[in-house]
Amino acid sequence: MKNLYLFILALIVCVGTLVAGFAFMNHDSLNEYHDRRFWFNKMNAEASDLLILGDSRMYRGFDSGRGLNFAFSSNSYTKDYLEFALSKVKENGTVILGITPQSLTDYNLDDHFRLMRDQSRNVFSESLHLLETLIPRSNLFTFMSGEKLPWKYYPQDARVIYHTNGWMETLMNRPTSSMGKESYAEAFKSHAFNPQYTENISNFILEVRKLKHARVYLVYPPTSQEVYELENTFAVSKMNVFEEIRKLEASTGATFVDVPQYHVMDTFDGDHLDSEHARRYTKAVMDSISQRP
Repeated sequence: MKNLYLFILALIVCVGTLVAGFAFMNHDSLNEYHDRRFWFNKMNAEASDLLILGDSRMYRGFDSGRGLNFAFSSNSYTKDYLEFALSKVKENGTVILGITPQSLTDYNLDDHFRLMRDQSRNVFSESLHLLETLIPRSNLFTFMSGEKLPWKYYPQDARVIYHTNGWMETLMNRPTSSMGKESYAEAFKSHAFNPQYTENISNFILEVRKLKHARVYLVYPPTSQEVYELENTFAVSKMNVFEEIRKLEASTGATFVDVPQYHVMDTFDGDHLDSEHARRYTKAVMDSISQRP
């Protein structure tokens, strides 16, 4: 009995130490913890009835609700990414692919996806999984709202909420469009349209419809006026993204859910939607889908 008491006491001390450690983490460490946990949970999420795919304009700009937002930063539609994504779709589920011009180039390939996949298998992530098991959904270990984004890259009044469905919501007091255009211009300068990615998407759609009997929809994720004009200038992007989406629609049986009034919306960094506009765009797309047979 004495040993049992000692064990319980030791357990309480360990858990208390963990709680205190996280409570007194400095701001940067806490941000890193939330970020790592966000991606770990996304990689290890179960298959969903609603799956969202694409790059950062989708994981920041589309609230998947009870579904899974499985989009990644600067993500190209590689075979590895799409093969992994296939395992995240439930039978008779719905898949929404966000098609941006950058996702059809070799800009970053699927570097972020592969990095997160590999990290989700390491010792740190196993420790995170243990914490999730020991302290499920506690106030401390759930994603806290109001975490500040790295000041080097984002406006200083931007804050992020890490949602368990894979959506990274960004809160802002003022919209801005001063940052996205330069990075896109540089990306298109050195990475042209690669038709291999539309072929990969086409094969994925045909496969997910055949194996999972899924409904598949294509969308163009909104961005700022500056980036919209840049990426839809053929001399710059070397493609017409709407033409490529229409080709995919015609060849695969997927449905293009176009919301022209939302091609351009307010962003927090010149590229990604802020919270209000992400919710508004998500509702417009989901309402349109719900009205289709």
